[in-house]
Amino acid sequence: MVVNFFAVICLGIACQILFFIYGINHKAKSDRFFLILTLLAIAISLAYEMNIFSLSFGNNYPLFAKISLSLYISLNTLLIGSFTLNNIITFEDKTKYILVVKFIVAMLLSLCCILIFQNVFTEKSFTYDIQPISWIKNMDPHMHRIMVWNVGPLFKIMVFFWSVLVTIYGLLAVIRIAIRGFYNSVKDFFILGIFFIQCLFFFLFIKKSEVILLQATIFSYFSPILYYLLTYMMRPLFIKKSMRSKLYEESNDIFIIFNADDLLTDFNNSARIFFGFTKKDIYNLSLQNFIKDYVPLGNVPSDSFSVDQINVKNDRDDNIICQLDFHRIKYFDKFTTCSFFVIHDISEIFQNFAEIQQSSMTDRITGLLAQHVLAKKIREINIFRRFPYSAASCSIHVKTERKDLNENFALVKVAECIKSRIRGSDFASYENGNIVLLFPAEYNVAQNVMERIISAIEEDEYLKTDVSFQYGLTTRESPDEDIQQTINRAHAIMFKNKIESSIHGVTIDY
Repeated sequence: MVVNFFAVICLGIACQILFFIYGINHKAKSDRFFLILTLLAIAISLAYEMNIFSLSFGNNYPLFAKISLSLYISLNTLLIGSFTLNNIITFEDKTKYILVVKFIVAMLLSLCCILIFQNVFTEKSFTYDIQPISWIKNMDPHMHRIMVWNVGPLFKIMVFFWSVLVTIYGLLAVIRIAIRGFYNSVKDFFILGIFFIQCLFFFLFIKKSEVILLQATIFSYFSPILYYLLTYMMRPLFIKKSMRSKLYEESNDIFIIFNADDLLTDFNNSARIFFGFTKKDIYNLSLQNFIKDYVPLGNVPSDSFSVDQINVKNDRDDNIICQLDFHRIKYFDKFTTCSFFVIHDISEIFQNFAEIQQSSMTDRITGLLAQHVLAKKIREINIFRRFPYSAASCSIHVKTERKDLNENFALVKVAECIKSRIRGSDFASYENGNIVLLFPAEYNVAQNVMERIISAIEEDEYLKTDVSFQYGLTTRESPDEDIQQTINRAHAIMFKNKIESSIHGVTIDY
């Protein structure tokens, strides 16, 4: 029986050593806290075995038993201190009080260890007693005995120091969890919970020393294993879960999930805002009705697909340009597990593109169509042989030195007059200091439009007295004539009118 009992303990210590070797050869190689924690756990197990072994063959080794018991209690105290110091590292360089906390912890650890070891000779903290181990007493009442203690005068002081140490650890752990958040502190939360369970055992079984010893041994044994699992194996899972949840809920993309029966199962916050979904819609909105009401796909898709541009209705019945991905998850390539939409609102991109395109198509000063747009229009008229077609070339000249009227301002005002009088089918652009107008009409119709423009200029208070406006108007002679030639003739007529025009007062010539 003795051999079996010690074999179990030795097997446990061997497992701890193997786990220690595994940890340092894998993920925890540079983790100083893991190394300290594991070495303390091994030392505690050894001290526990030494204490039991010293009394297993009679009462011949009481001093060795006392020393091993004090060593055991001290090592458990150091285990508590190592947890505390590990939490202190979190606040390093963040507060000036860290050194004070370190000093207090170091002093408490020292005082506890001093009180425990001097007790070997003075027995002022607790006295020693030899008793059978209760859980194996019936099997062998004589050979399996352990030294336990009875509370002495200084024991309350030691418990006080130990309680302060525990309190410091608890406060640091709680502050750490509060600062980092629960998802980032799952490890700390679990260890804190288990740690306080151990403290509860201590105060419940303070008069049953053998129970405390066994419970403390189990705690020390599993502490490094728990730390390793939560730090290097489970923490990535918690991080992944929290990050995925964060990305899902706070993503600008719309996520809508349907179950195997094509019923709405879940949706993120963006979907709630866009479609106005509520919890009442879950398991009440079918995939078919969703497609019918919001997404113009026609039938329910049987496979995954993507659409680069599609109009999706929101809760206000607005057609929003979106990019859509539909995924159907299957197992054995046959049975549907779930399906989901990923919808990305690209209406703003289209709007920005339209604005950029519009900006590139218009002249920066006048707001009329740019020169490259005119060139494109000329090619179009020539290719499709548009006929009849008229062209006008316009020029302005500021005759005053007024500070509120310069050449650019006059161009803007004349451009506004032109845009307000031309028809929807007419074309107005700015080219090399001249305004070019194209009319899909005969000369007389184009002349009427030009007269309306002249009327608008004459009615403008800035232009009617101080600006000279000249233009040349001509018509394409045949469908085969290059419209550029027509424009060139209009330029020539305009320059001729400009030379011949009077420089006195307002002149509008054609």
